[in-house]
Amino acid sequence: MKKSVVYVLSGLGILILLIVAAAVIVLNLDPNRYKDYIAGKVSQQMGRTFEIRGDLKIGYFPWLHVETSGIFLENAPGFGDLPLLTADHVMVRVKTLPLLRKQLEMDTMVLKGVRVNLVENQAGVSNWEGLGGSPETGVSDKSPDTPSDKGFDMANLAVLLKGGVDIQDAAVSFDDQAAGEKYTVSDLNITTGMVVPGDPVDLSLSFTAAATAPEISADAALEGKIFYDFNTGQYQINPLAANAQLLGPALGKTPAKLNLACVMELDLAKDTLSVINLQADGLDTRVAGNIFLGGMESGVSLVDMDLDVAGKDLARLFAVFEGGGFAKQVAALPDRSFDLKTKMSADTDKGMVQVPKLAVHLLGADITGTFQAEDLYSAAPTFTGDVAAAGPDLPLLLELAGTVQRNDFLADMGRHLAASKAGQKKFHADVTMDVDMGQGRVLVENLDMAGLGITVKADVTARHLGSKEAVLDGSVAMDGRQLALVLTALGQPDLAAVLDTVAVKGRFNGNYQNLALDPMQVRFGLAGTQIPNPPVFVTLEAPVQLQLEKQILDLASFSIKGLDLDVSGSLTAKQIQTSPEYTGNISLARFNLRELMKKLNQPLPQTSDASVFEKVAVKTQFSGSAADIRLSDLSVTLDDSQMNGNLAIQEFSDPDITCDLAVDKINADRYMPPAAKETPGKKQTTRPATPETAAAGAAKKGSGKKQAAHPVTPETAAAGAAVLIPVELLRALKLKAALAIDHLIVSGVVLSRVRVHVTAKDGILTKAPVTASLYKGNYDGKVVLDATGDVPKLAIDTTLKGVEVEPLLMDMTQNALVRGTGDVTAALTTRGGDVAAMKQNLNGSLSFVFKNGAIKGFNAGKFLRSLKSLRESRTLAVSEQEETDFTELTGNPVVKNGVVFLDDLAGKSPALRVSGTGIVADIVRETIDYKAMITVVETSKGQTGSDLAELAGLTVPVSFKGPLADPVITPDITGVISKILTGTSSEPVEQLKKSVEKELGRFLKKLSE
Repeated sequence: MKKSVVYVLSGLGILILLIVAAAVIVLNLDPNRYKDYIAGKVSQQMGRTFEIRGDLKIGYFPWLHVETSGIFLENAPGFGDLPLLTADHVMVRVKTLPLLRKQLEMDTMVLKGVRVNLVENQAGVSNWEGLGGSPETGVSDKSPDTPSDKGFDMANLAVLLKGGVDIQDAAVSFDDQAAGEKYTVSDLNITTGMVVPGDPVDLSLSFTAAATAPEISADAALEGKIFYDFNTGQYQINPLAANAQLLGPALGKTPAKLNLACVMELDLAKDTLSVINLQADGLDTRVAGNIFLGGMESGVSLVDMDLDVAGKDLARLFAVFEGGGFAKQVAALPDRSFDLKTKMSADTDKGMVQVPKLAVHLLGADITGTFQAEDLYSAAPTFTGDVAAAGPDLPLLLELAGTVQRNDFLADMGRHLAASKAGQKKFHADVTMDVDMGQGRVLVENLDMAGLGITVKADVTARHLGSKEAVLDGSVAMDGRQLALVLTALGQPDLAAVLDTVAVKGRFNGNYQNLALDPMQVRFGLAGTQIPNPPVFVTLEAPVQLQLEKQILDLASFSIKGLDLDVSGSLTAKQIQTSPEYTGNISLARFNLRELMKKLNQPLPQTSDASVFEKVAVKTQFSGSAADIRLSDLSVTLDDSQMNGNLAIQEFSDPDITCDLAVDKINADRYMPPAAKETPGKKQTTRPATPETAAAGAAKKGSGKKQAAHPVTPETAAAGAAVLIPVELLRALKLKAALAIDHLIVSGVVLSRVRVHVTAKDGILTKAPVTASLYKGNYDGKVVLDATGDVPKLAIDTTLKGVEVEPLLMDMTQNALVRGTGDVTAALTTRGGDVAAMKQNLNGSLSFVFKNGAIKGFNAGKFLRSLKSLRESRTLAVSEQEETDFTELTGNPVVKNGVVFLDDLAGKSPALRVSGTGIVADIVRETIDYKAMITVVETSKGQTGSDLAELAGLTVPVSFKGPLADPVITPDITGVISKILTGTSSEPVEQLKKSVEKELGRFLKKLSE
């Protein structure tokens, strides 16, 4: 209504400017000389381009006569090429002599061919916004209490329209692009008689209307007589009669007739609108009654109605006005009649609703009752009433409500529930209530509801609620069966797949000092394809004692049983209404978690040992508040492991975690993902021993043998390692944890007395100290991750001392080729936002020392000594049961940008020396490119004695190249053979080289298997 007034006033403003311009024109004789000037002023006022494309015509006496054609008002940018407003012809006449006496007497205002194009785009912006200036430039200095802000003066409007209105062939269109709907009104004709104070005004209106959703058109006409009193602000249309003929696909070929008659009263002073003696019929529907609306200026806040609505075919109404699939559903019903009789009063400002009469018959359902509510928005509302309802199809009623309210959720729920079994569609409800929260009274008698497989019965009596004299007594029982469809309609498909039934039984009685809920039982029935031997029941029993005055809730004992679970415990809560605090204990008897997750159709992580998670038990004391929780005397059994300790979380909104946990023993490898399976009958790819066998071995990969396990190119390495570091999580993390493990197996390594301390605060995560005992040695380490800056930084410092290498390698690889005692240290730093960047930016240093050990399976001295027999036997025999002793093996690798260089490898044995240089590991590419040199020492002592004297100074290069997981090992023995066979022709040397390479390759291959 306000928008219509704005449009009318805007048009009147234009016309008034035209009238003012008329005075100028009278003095200057040629009005068209000032046409552009007038249009410019209007454009400035409207904020849009305004044009007068036709000629101005002027009359002077006895009427000041202004007439023009071709009115044009520009559309807003982005709303198409059509103008916002055009008019073919405008004529205004004002008596000249009264103007000299400062009086305004207008003749009939004539508007012909007016076209208005209204659009609201998908963002909700309309093309009429901003007319009359932007909000910034159009802000008034007047206070909100200024009378002009309340509205416009109807008396002034009546003076302006004293001669009446003659609007011919007007049209208005509205394009709602967000909803995809279009509405048009064409052939609009409005005529009124002259406005003479005290005399009624005749009103005549006709138009053709059309809509696209649903597709329908109408030819309509309205006749009425307007009575008015400018002094009191009262207006009445009596009688008002309207009729229309509707056409559309839903109506077939025969037009539907609509007729309406009533008396309409408008009181501007009281801001009320009344529709009296309403009589309307059409589409086999009849409406009769009275409607009163108040507070319209700020949105309707007062409603008083007495309506009687009856119809034969609800499907026809929806086919015409809704146009969707719901009409087809209703059309299939045997009973499509409907009837509504109601009296209702409401005052939304006061929070009052009164329904002294309600009788509805709709979709085969009957609803009757009375209802009254007051002070709804206060702390002490009241509700009284009784309602009885029953019907054959509750889902259809829900869909009807959602369709009428354009509530997609409610409509979709009704459609989902419509797929349920016929027995679940029926419903009934009976309830009588008397609630007065001001007096603390709640009376709900014989509540009985059933529908969609859910039944609820209850009786509740409560008096003096909110005071120390409060008394409560009652019972409640709820039984829900075949809940899958209801849960699915509510958007809970996962729960619907397992939850089949719910039953609740409770009895309560007591007072403010002591309220007992006993018995209190909840029973869940689980079923579905993933539940073996359904149904499976889970029952919660928890007698409750509630002391409202002391704010204490006490569950002396509670239990949960079902699904092979046996949970018991107790709970006491204090300050439950102000600042809740609670203490208690809980015990979960040993159960099979793996079987439980199968029953619930929930996956467990894949593990290398399929028998883990079969023995789980938990027991703890707990305490806390709404912001924190503490678990003390925590005892957890996980398969063969026993864990004990404490856990605390402070301030849930910004968690601060403290944890102290001790574990007796755990084999972490059992819980790791299973290793990739090898092809049956095939061994892991071996490492070729010569250039020739290296090429052959590489060619065979992929044909039955296991492929290299890691990427070998920079691109694939980066792709595999680009795991983002959770910077924001690390910055928010506050943690102080201590972990003690007496016996730990991880990656095959056996550790004891493991101690780990972790702290996290302000973006810095520190793991220190970290200590452990392993293989007669000790480990000590420190790791710091700094996420305070834009890029996370990581620092690692570790020391490994006195570790026996042979048992360590046996546990890790099941093949120990080295024995001895080793020390290793590392000091590394890196930075990066993901794992790939961390690898690329890794820098630092390492060092290692291995003493008094041996390389098992190969006696280098004996091998070299046996080469001397080549001259005579032309054969080579290598034993796999011996070993090469060394007294010391050292090195100090340097890490630069993810590449580990080792250029100072030094190994000593009685007869040999080892050195080397190159890349031990390119961590980014996961490759190795290293060359070691084995040199015979000039000595006659040691394990080889003087037999090696003639080979003194001889060096054998050995290269390691390729993927870290599967490098190619290539010893170059050509120089050795050549020196031993000095003076022999080249042909025997070459033949012997091939023989030795074959034998040595066989040996190295066996060592690497």
